[in-house]
Amino acid sequence: IYSGIDGKWYIGGPSSAEKGFDCAAGYMFKDRRHNGQGPDIVGGSWERGDGSGWRVDPGISVKAQQLRAADQKVLAAALEVAGDLLKYDGDQLEDQPGIYVILHDNSAVSAGVVPSPPVLHRLLAGTLVNVKEVVYRPDSNRIRARIERPNGWISIMDMKDGYRWARRKPPSSVNVCISEISTRESSTVGSVARSDGGGGGTHTSSVVASSAATATAQEPAAAATATA
Repeated sequence: IYSGIDGKWYIGGPSSAEKGFDCAAGYMFKDRRHNGQGPDIVGGSWERGDGSGWRVDPGISVKAQQLRAADQKVLAAALEVAGDLLKYDGDQLEDQPGIYVILHDNSAVSAGVVPSPPVLHRLLAGTLVNVKEVVYRPDSNRIRARIERPNGWISIMDMKDGYRWARRKPPSSVNVCISEISTRESSTVGSVARSDGGGGGTHTSSVVASSAATATAQEPAAAATATA
């Protein structure tokens, strides 16, 4: 969270960080000049960007409170995770809803965001899927995606070593109607060099709660979309 060059509070992302926060862009902002007041004090509603403009979201709130020693440790850990996210290169930051091609043969489709059995489907390499939501899970070093057909969750990338189960196709190269995207199930699992948790290996790491808005929103690139 930072004060933009227009004197308003923003919750920024990697694009803002690259500019040293010398900008007025972010995932969320409060359309009111703060005049030196903290983000928890300035009145008005927060707005979130959806890639095409700003939307007022009454559900967003910022509160200030005195941290206990235990809370300070939790905050330090959260900041460390956030710092790691800001270090991701462009290859990792490309992940957002859209059409993806499966790279890993027999990729597992599971019912939930946590990669664990049972496996609902297996996707063959080359299959096209429509990703509706992308979730970053630093606790299990995974980028996970909710796909439309078959309905379920897949792993997109290992955040630790960069291995990819799927890659997003540039919009300009997508010439396939969503309704025509089909999937094929493999009757045998075969020998798989990597596991995404849907087969033998089960990830037991805790789920990191995240807002759906921040999971799917794109950071607006220009301050021109915010009213002065």
